[in-house]
Amino acid sequence: MSTTTPPFRIVASDMDGTLLDKAHSITPYTMETLFQLSVRYGVKFIFATGRHHLSVHAARETLATYFHQRYQEYHAKALVEVAAHPSAQAAVDAAVPGFYLVTSNGARIHDPDGRLIVQHNLDPEVVRALYTQYGLPYISRHGPAVVKGPALGFSSSTPQIVSQLAHNGEAGAAGVDGSHAEDHVIVSAYTTDQWYTTAPFMSLEEVEKKFGVRPYVVPFDAADPANAARSVFDEFPVEDVGKLYFRSSDKHILDWIEQSIKRQFGDRVAVALSSPCCLDVMTSGVSKASALKEIVDSVDVQAAQRHAMPLYTMHDVISFGDSMNDEEMLAAAGKGCVMRNAQDRLKKALPQCEVILSNEENGVAAKLREVFHMPVEVSMGGAETVYSAVMLPR
Repeated sequence: MSTTTPPFRIVASDMDGTLLDKAHSITPYTMETLFQLSVRYGVKFIFATGRHHLSVHAARETLATYFHQRYQEYHAKALVEVAAHPSAQAAVDAAVPGFYLVTSNGARIHDPDGRLIVQHNLDPEVVRALYTQYGLPYISRHGPAVVKGPALGFSSSTPQIVSQLAHNGEAGAAGVDGSHAEDHVIVSAYTTDQWYTTAPFMSLEEVEKKFGVRPYVVPFDAADPANAARSVFDEFPVEDVGKLYFRSSDKHILDWIEQSIKRQFGDRVAVALSSPCCLDVMTSGVSKASALKEIVDSVDVQAAQRHAMPLYTMHDVISFGDSMNDEEMLAAAGKGCVMRNAQDRLKKALPQCEVILSNEENGVAAKLREVFHMPVEVSMGGAETVYSAVMLPR
C-alpha cells in the first residue's frame, strides 16, 4: 500500500445513472479502478442509493467477488505457501474489504459485514396520511364505498386538472387502455425486509433483471364486497417504513404531490426526486449525506480505537450522483461530482460541483483515475490487467 496521502479516503457513489451502465452493471473498468484505490491507498467504497438494500445485493456481490479474485492475484506469492501455512489464505481473505451500503436514501445503513447498523423510519401517522391523501386519489384499487379524501391543498378542481392532462396527453398520463390518469401513480413502501408496491412499473421479470429482486405486489380485490369500504393501502405497512415513493410518468402529478407534501408535513419529512418519474419520501433529516456522516463518525471511532490513522471527516469523501436525492451528499462531500447525464435540476442546484462524463462513459472511474493520478492500464502483482477500448472512458 502506498504511503502517499490520498486526496480522498472514501468514495461514495449513487448507483442507477451513476455507477451502473445502461445494462445496470458495474463495468470491469470501474471495478478495477475501485480495487486499485483499495490496494494502493486503503480507500473505502460506499454504495449510496435510493434502492432497497435487497436490490443492491447483486451489485455488491459482483464487486465483492471481483475484489476477492484480484486480491488472490495480488497476493499470489504468499498463496504459494498456503499448503505449508494454511493461515496465509485466511489472511488474504480477511484483507479483502467489504462495502458499506447506504440504501433508501439514507434510511438504512448496512456495514461491510452486511449487518443493519442504522435505520430511520417515517412516523406511522405520516405514512398512513401519505397513502390515503396522496396515493388513494390516483389509483383505482379501492372498494366502491371508499371516500378518497383530498390532501391538503387538493382543491375541487384538481381531479379535473389531472383528467385534462390525461385527455391532452401532455405527459403520457393516460394509460394504454384509456384508463384514468389516477391509475398511473404507483405507490411503493420500503420496510427493512420487503419492497411493497401497488403495481410493477414493468414486468416482474424485467424488474428482477434490473434490481435483482421482485417487489411484493400487494393483492387486493376491489370487486370483493368485503372490500367495499377498504383499499389496497389497508394491506400496506405503516410501521418500519424507511422510504415511501410515488412513481408516475406525469411530471405535473409528481410536481403537485411534491409541493403538497412539503406544505402539509414541512420538516416532518424529507422529499426528493430519485429520478424524473420517482418522488421519494423519508423521515425528517434523512438523506444520503446524513448517512455518510453517520458512517464517517463510526469509522472515526474505529480509527481512534486502533490509533492507526487520523480521524475521518466529510472532507475525505468524494461523491458521485445524477439525481436530486444525491444533492445533499454531493454538497456535503469534500468533492461532489455530477454526472453529465444528471437531471438539469441537480446541475442548477449545485453549480459548484464539477460535471463529469456520463455513466455510459465510465464517468466515475475516469474521474477517480484522474483525481488519484492513476494510469489507464495497470499491472499489479504480476497479474497484468489490460482493457480494450470499449472498456475505457470515451
